[in-house]
Amino acid sequence: MSNVEGSLITLDRFLRDLDAHAEEDDPFARIPWSNWAKVAETNYSAVPGGKKPGKVPQELLENSSAAIVSEHLLSNSAFHDNIGALVTVVIETAIASLGAYEEQKNRLGVMDFVDQEIRALDLLRTNARVRASIASRYRLLAVDEFQDSSPIQLAIFMELAELVDEVIWVGDRKQAIYGFRGADPELMNEVFAALIDGTTVLGSATSENPGASWRSTEAPLELSNALFSQVFSDQKEDEVILSIPPQREHLRSIGSRELWVPNTDKGKDNASNSRIAKVIAEGVADFLKRSPQLPDGEVSQGDIAVLMRTNSQVASVVNELRARGIRAVGSTSDLLSTREGQFVAAGLAAVVDPDDSVALAELVTLMPDHHSHHTWFDDTARITDKEERRAHPQEWWNDAALIALSELAVNAAHHSSVEVLLPIIDALDLPQRIKAWTNPEARLATLDALCQIAGEYEDAAKQTRLPVTPAGLLDHLSEAATAYEQTSAHDAVLVTTIHQSKGLQWPVVIVGIPMAKDYGHREVNVEKAPVFDARHPLANRSLRYLPGVLKDYSPLKERLGELNVVRHAGEAEERETARLIYVALTRAECHSIMAFGDPTGRRNVLSSAIDDGLLKWDLPQIADGSLRAVDQSGSLQIADRRQSTGNDTGSSRDLPIRIIAFPLDADDTGTGVHVPVAPSFYASTDIPTGRPTNASPRPPARFTASGVDSEGIDAEVTILADLGEPLVEKGGKDWDRIGDAVHAYLGLPLAVLPAEALHSAAKRILSRWDAEGVLSAEMLIEVGRRWTEWIDTTFPGAEVVTESPIAWRNDAGQVMEGWIDARIVLPTGEHVLVDHKSYPGADPIGHIRENYLGQLRVYGQSLESATGRVTAQTVVHLPLLGKVVAVLAAEPAGQNSNHM
Repeated sequence: MSNVEGSLITLDRFLRDLDAHAEEDDPFARIPWSNWAKVAETNYSAVPGGKKPGKVPQELLENSSAAIVSEHLLSNSAFHDNIGALVTVVIETAIASLGAYEEQKNRLGVMDFVDQEIRALDLLRTNARVRASIASRYRLLAVDEFQDSSPIQLAIFMELAELVDEVIWVGDRKQAIYGFRGADPELMNEVFAALIDGTTVLGSATSENPGASWRSTEAPLELSNALFSQVFSDQKEDEVILSIPPQREHLRSIGSRELWVPNTDKGKDNASNSRIAKVIAEGVADFLKRSPQLPDGEVSQGDIAVLMRTNSQVASVVNELRARGIRAVGSTSDLLSTREGQFVAAGLAAVVDPDDSVALAELVTLMPDHHSHHTWFDDTARITDKEERRAHPQEWWNDAALIALSELAVNAAHHSSVEVLLPIIDALDLPQRIKAWTNPEARLATLDALCQIAGEYEDAAKQTRLPVTPAGLLDHLSEAATAYEQTSAHDAVLVTTIHQSKGLQWPVVIVGIPMAKDYGHREVNVEKAPVFDARHPLANRSLRYLPGVLKDYSPLKERLGELNVVRHAGEAEERETARLIYVALTRAECHSIMAFGDPTGRRNVLSSAIDDGLLKWDLPQIADGSLRAVDQSGSLQIADRRQSTGNDTGSSRDLPIRIIAFPLDADDTGTGVHVPVAPSFYASTDIPTGRPTNASPRPPARFTASGVDSEGIDAEVTILADLGEPLVEKGGKDWDRIGDAVHAYLGLPLAVLPAEALHSAAKRILSRWDAEGVLSAEMLIEVGRRWTEWIDTTFPGAEVVTESPIAWRNDAGQVMEGWIDARIVLPTGEHVLVDHKSYPGADPIGHIRENYLGQLRVYGQSLESATGRVTAQTVVHLPLLGKVVAVLAAEPAGQNSNHM
């Protein structure tokens, strides 16, 4: 009776919710389709005070409201209209987004990787000159990792294959695991088949299958051979089975294979991921205690890799390992939340703004050797005058602990990103401080990671032509370092995803094989051509979008499952799952271990993808649920899927394997097994303390020519030529963008391009740099005409070389890398150095003296060093002012040179 009453409360609340969505004109118009699906399947969740409908209410509902709704839901015209509208909105939004993305790339003058592929393919198909050049220069095309090719890459390879004499495709279709990012293993299989059958214009191909494993010893190799010869039963067995070559015979017997499971399924399916993480952590602790052997000694933590399917599983395993005292890396972490990260962030903030009292207070708090470490707050609180209190933190700079950092704050703008971070680390004496902290190796890895992020920031800024500044670096670190995936540290277990393990190997590999989950149908699918053409692999392919609505509604799932495109996508995902586990279980050199979240491996992803009966084993005898149970002579039963007939459907192959069932309920960290922390090698090293406070600052290892100061350089600066009237009246906001557009146009081979090409290029450049509001195509063309005419008149017979990359090392050992705008190479072999400047002001001579003499001197020295000849002349071209300025140094810029 209580169940009926509880059911009525739940149903009453459901009806009230329906009324809340109802409108007077059309009571059903705004009721979500998910509610109708609940009615159709009598799936009513219990509400507070109520209960989920039991057996009697279920039967009544199934024969009344559920029957009516389920009969009409999928055929309802309004439902069809809504789905059609959703598809239209998604497709139109995608088209608009791609168009906006394309416009933004054009404005910035950049392209992404796909653009490069598309344009390369277009050149190969349409440009006779490109095709002739490749055909004349190359005889052999070799494509490695062919199985990971995307469809557009495959099309490029097929075009190239037509132009060479011989093609070698190297690939393993069992390792095609990048379908999620565009690779199409099925397409590769079709190309291979067409090549071998000789049905393409490329002729017939022969295939060769190397059968040797140069990675694994016998124990892991037997496991992968036995298992995947059945998983890939559609392939010839000799394409799957590998053997140990004679050169590695002496290593055959080293290693082991094991199977780890929990001794309980407590929590059922919902707790599967938690159980597998604990099993792996308990297993690693137990494994290390047994002192397993490698060819060069015992296994250490750094010899172990754990491969999981998802990033969330990686994070869980890392946490469980660390809870047992095992060093582990691999999950995303906030680098700036570590003590060393706080040091670096506060140090950088103080360098960016020496008046940043918050950063200074954080540094003083972190540094026990600062004289105000214990008293800064009380000292500040005692000051009653507001202005005095505000100025007080500046006194902290005078302490010996911060002297080196204060020197950096003066010159920070002259350093690159990494060259700012490294001196900050040195100035704060972090290498020495870390020695006294816990886990110093991991802390060193944090510093390395921060420097890597700084380098990535600098590279990205250069690609997008944005300024590289300490303040920009601080902003970037604040964003990028908060979710950083750390993948290296001394003597630590590496936990990573299977996808990231591709091409790598470790002495010990533990593969977590999780429970399968139903994520519903794939929403975006590729419908292949009715007839495959290997020569044109992209022809007649189309996209199908099937919205993920009512994913849990069984009748809709069944109807979608009848579609060929959905069925093929599901089969492709199952095949990719099998290939993913194959990659994982072929990474081990000596010890290969499988871990499951269920005692019997029920519904694991590999069996669910291939055959529910693929893997079976008997659990070890569990006498005490709080202790691990071990079967040294366990057996993994692998279903034989290569039977020639279907009569003996229960046959299997037994593979000897050590099976261990771990208890998980002893406490929050499993059995409480902890691995003793090994002494730190770094803490024992003689790392010197930071630079003495009285030492002179060292120059950065690299510098830019544009950052060299003009102060103290004496030069004669004169107007050399007047090319015409100024083309603009004054500068404006974002003038660098205007300069970039002018530089881009002057970098073209202006003397040889026809008028139509020049006009098209000018319009394209102005659009890319969003400079159309200031300049016109005609103005750019006029800039080019004036410049080329002046060169022809002044230096007849000279060659103009634009955008020359240059690298030079000065007497202090610093390296400069940059680009010289133009070199005019005279018939005598001498060079005229040219620098284009978009300055539009009224004092060009003063502007050049103040801003560019240092840069021009460095370029002159580097050019002289590279060519071995004195620079004949240095000129600054001011195209928007219509002038050419000569710069002549009063002192030698380099050996035997009196030119800038």
